Amino acid sequence: MNKKYVVFLIIVLALSLFGANAFLKKDNLNTNSVDSNNQYSEKVLRALSVYPDLSRVEGEAVGIAAQPGDFYLLSKTLIVEANEGDLLVLFNSKKAVYRALAIWVLNKKNRSKYLPLIKENVADAGVITYCSSGCFYQESTVGQFAKDVIESKGLLDR
Repeated sequence: MNKKYVVFLIIVLALSLFGANAFLKKDNLNTNSVDSNNQYSEKVLRALSVYPDLSRVEGEAVGIAAQPGDFYLLSKTLIVEANEGDLLVLFNSKKAVYRALAIWVLNKKNRSKYLPLIKENVADAGVITYCSSGCFYQESTVGQFAKDVIESKGLLDR
């Protein structure tokens, strides 16, 4: 067998086994996947690294199988693991989906305490893809999501 052919096969095999993203990224905790290494606690960094490509706001029952979306699963972890500092960093993130995540987690953690902060975000024009339940995703804004959370505290729950 030709040496170049063997090397090519090894690279193709590595990419298929480990996935192109995992092969090309340094690690899941790099600055691109977790929002510029803002001052998150280690627990939150670990939780965020499980979903490095989080890009949609999803509820407890989405898709044909009515399964929890990644956003919802991550929020359940953060409700328990994240401290107030972590959530405030998420709240001020460059990533719109992280700002929406902070709004949801603050709402679930202590709605009465954080409702004024959530209300401050109703003008956030950051674009998100959003599906509270079912199969239909829509483009929306973090501000609209904040308004929806204010109107319905269990918005993403079944």
